[in-house]
Amino acid sequence: MSLFVEEVDLETIQKVLSLFPNPVTLNRRRVDENGEEYDEILYVNPEFTQSIGYNQQDIPTDRDWFTIAYPDKSYQHFIFQEWFAELKQARRDNQTLLGIPARVTCKDGSEKWFQITSHIESNIADNCHLVVFVEIDTPEELVLELQAKSELLIQKNERLKSSELALRETQKNAQIGSWEVDLIDGSLSWSEEMFTIYGEDPKSFQPSMDDFYSRLGRDDVKHIQKEMQLLLTTGEPRQTIVNVTKSDNSYLTLQIFGKAIFDEHGTPIKLFGSTIDITRKTQLQKENDELARLIRVAQQELYIVDYETDQYLYVNDSASSNTGYSVEELLSFSVYDLNPFLTPENVQGLKTAGKNLDKMKNVSVHRRKDGSYYPVHGTLQRINYRNRPCYAVFDADISDLKDAEQALQNQFNLLQNIVNNVPVRIFWKDIDGRYLGANKLFLEDAQLASLDELIGKTDKEMPWAATDGDAYRIDDLAVMTSRTPKLHFEEEQTNEEGETIVLSTSKVPLENAHGEVIGILGTYEDISERRRIENTLVEQQNILHYQAHHDSLTNLPNRLLLQDRLKHAIFQANRNDNQFALLFIDLDHFKQINDSMGHEVGDLVLKEVASRLQNSIRKSDTLARLGGDEFTIVMEDIEHVRDISLLAQKIINITKEAFLINNDTFYLSSSVGISIYPSDAENAESLLKYADAAMYRAKDNGRDNFQFYTEDMTQVAFEHVAMQASLRQAILNNEFEVYYQPQINALENKIIGMEALVRWKHPSLGIVTPDKFIPIAEETGMIVDLDRLVMKSAMKQWSIWYSQGLNPGVLSINLAVKQVQKADFIDFLQNCILHTQCRAEWLTLELTESDIMKNLEAMKQVLVQVKSLGIGIAIDDFGTGYSSLAYLKRLPVSKLKIDRSFIKDLPEDDEDSTIARIIIMMAKNLGIDVLAEGVETSEQRDFLLESGCAHIQGFFYSRPMPNEETLKYIQQWNQD
Repeated sequence: MSLFVEEVDLETIQKVLSLFPNPVTLNRRRVDENGEEYDEILYVNPEFTQSIGYNQQDIPTDRDWFTIAYPDKSYQHFIFQEWFAELKQARRDNQTLLGIPARVTCKDGSEKWFQITSHIESNIADNCHLVVFVEIDTPEELVLELQAKSELLIQKNERLKSSELALRETQKNAQIGSWEVDLIDGSLSWSEEMFTIYGEDPKSFQPSMDDFYSRLGRDDVKHIQKEMQLLLTTGEPRQTIVNVTKSDNSYLTLQIFGKAIFDEHGTPIKLFGSTIDITRKTQLQKENDELARLIRVAQQELYIVDYETDQYLYVNDSASSNTGYSVEELLSFSVYDLNPFLTPENVQGLKTAGKNLDKMKNVSVHRRKDGSYYPVHGTLQRINYRNRPCYAVFDADISDLKDAEQALQNQFNLLQNIVNNVPVRIFWKDIDGRYLGANKLFLEDAQLASLDELIGKTDKEMPWAATDGDAYRIDDLAVMTSRTPKLHFEEEQTNEEGETIVLSTSKVPLENAHGEVIGILGTYEDISERRRIENTLVEQQNILHYQAHHDSLTNLPNRLLLQDRLKHAIFQANRNDNQFALLFIDLDHFKQINDSMGHEVGDLVLKEVASRLQNSIRKSDTLARLGGDEFTIVMEDIEHVRDISLLAQKIINITKEAFLINNDTFYLSSSVGISIYPSDAENAESLLKYADAAMYRAKDNGRDNFQFYTEDMTQVAFEHVAMQASLRQAILNNEFEVYYQPQINALENKIIGMEALVRWKHPSLGIVTPDKFIPIAEETGMIVDLDRLVMKSAMKQWSIWYSQGLNPGVLSINLAVKQVQKADFIDFLQNCILHTQCRAEWLTLELTESDIMKNLEAMKQVLVQVKSLGIGIAIDDFGTGYSSLAYLKRLPVSKLKIDRSFIKDLPEDDEDSTIARIIIMMAKNLGIDVLAEGVETSEQRDFLLESGCAHIQGFFYSRPMPNEETLKYIQQWNQD
């Protein structure tokens, strides 16, 4: 039998629970701000985490437990109701235990069945109780609480039987659940309670014998007919039990009492009786039988002992098979017969000590029938059995555990002998951080004379407690929780003299024979001096390396480091299949400053030049000083050659700005030479040589300019710079004209709108198409001013045409992403609508799919504001970007424009045909209009109409036209 123990504190309880073979949680009853009770989960034992997967942080309260352990909402609601119904019943009946079987979802996603039992009124600590989990499908782990559950169900069964007697008396006096059959006309009448039992509405349901029979199974129909025949022939009352089906297809188990009434001639004229719903009683009996069977066949030994006589009143099959005695033999024994080391004095002392405890644990010994002995770990529970006080003992054979403990002790002794002779500090702790042992060197550091002074202490009680105690505990827990060794890591510690020392430490989790983590093993050594020397050497090496690779005046990379950067740029360009440029910069006439003002002033000028150049390049670019007044820039990841010319011109401009040095003002210029990888050269030396040659060509051309190594590229670059200057002037002079391309509803053959397209009326070049100047406008930021000119002009023209009664449809205006990103964009849009008198419903703003997706959330916020003004939003070039159905649903889009790349090969190209159909179908499903642009043939038009896209734009109907031609087109179209 088990021994009673005295009440202990929570820390001790947790240590005991950590040895418990079943999953256990320690709970404390709490009340929230609404006055509702809940459980705070203070602790889960290792077996809980091992079996179910969750730790205490996962389930801080029982509310969290219900949510994650029963993720299915309906099942969660069922378990929640069952648990609190059992809790309410237990409190009402003054019971100390409650339990239910439940299917638990473990942390790894698997499901297990447990019998979950709670000690709701245990006195282990202030307002605390235990919840024990026993996995039902492995009977050897069935815990004693199943017996308590069985006892509770038996008591419920007894109360149910008493209720049946009371209901019978009530039936006689009050006709509860009564019915009557008229044998003359065959009618059936029910009392109000009968409708309640069957779940029918007395206002709409008429009971009948046919309906009654239809609710029975075939065997029950025959049985009822037989019982009715006996009623009519014997005249004696009859009772029977049948199963019936309710209208909602649920089942009831009913107990029916009946009697016949005869007239003066002995002819039966009526049947009457009462009906009782015994469904719940039947279910309880079934549960009771199942639990009793589980207890009987459980692998652990179970004994119920009379509290007064210490005689066995019940034993299960495992008790018989483990001891070798038959069940009959065991029932003739007392506890002293099975445990020869137990005396009446021992038992009486334990009873006295455990008088106020409901549950106790102990290790004991059993003697088998063959005379051999084996140790057992037992749990003792006070219960009532057969109306007498008893205690139940649940015992498990722990022979293997005892053998393992002895083996562990032997290993410990061997380890202690070894570690005392290792020239490093060694220590080991349990899972609670208490020291279990260490070698002599560690004891010396801890200023302890023997192991006895160390064992049981934590880092909070060591000389380093104040500075490092908490950190060591956190580190230990991380290693034990992750089960991952942490080897040769450095940590700092403050010694007695207040000095910071560096320790090289290793920690590994300690595991038992079952692979369970039981503690941590650590080693460390003082490497402070070694680390100091290493740090000094590294610092000196870093200084030397920096000096070898950087210019001492400007701190820029020097020629040596430039070679490395060039090799790296070549590697990246080859891997990414792109190009980069090398810019060679030389200051014009810099020698004159050195000769006239001295080298100190010249050095200050060079530092200022270096600063200006550094601020003019990207973070990914490299600026280096080769010596004297020569600088280089490695410009990586180039998309367009014009980007190089823009940077070169920027360098020319910033070096011409005045230099104010020591109250003197200087003016310089620069010559820049450019080589490109891989078109000019494929190695660093040649790139540098070619950029140098291009720089000298710039000097030969009068200085203050830049030259590419290839002359035709220089010409292109100068044309780009010239175009940029002309474009800026064109915006100031408003040299732009808006063209319009019609958008047609091909099914109804009418104009639905037009797209505004800008053209540049260059004073000398004539009409310049957008592909020549739009990229430059976007690069320089002039696109914002250009967009606004187009918007004002187009919206003003649109208002004029509407005022003339032309009804040109919706005006579509292309927007650059930089325009949308401007802080005043919405204000500008509103003012433009106001001053041009162009209504919002006449407008649609078009943005390309790729522009929207570059910054989806920011674009969405602006587009929502645009939509709120009543303006439509279209996605241009749809299909060429990377949006998806999910993104489209998040945007206030009213129209998709299928990109011309998918239209040009229709209907012959199968892939383009499929893509076009998918886009059209997707847009329709989302309730978004779709328009195909770039339509040039009748075959393309017919295919689109057949596929469900009637809105068309392209040369098939018209090319973009200036104002006058557009006006004639609208008038002619309307007239036709």
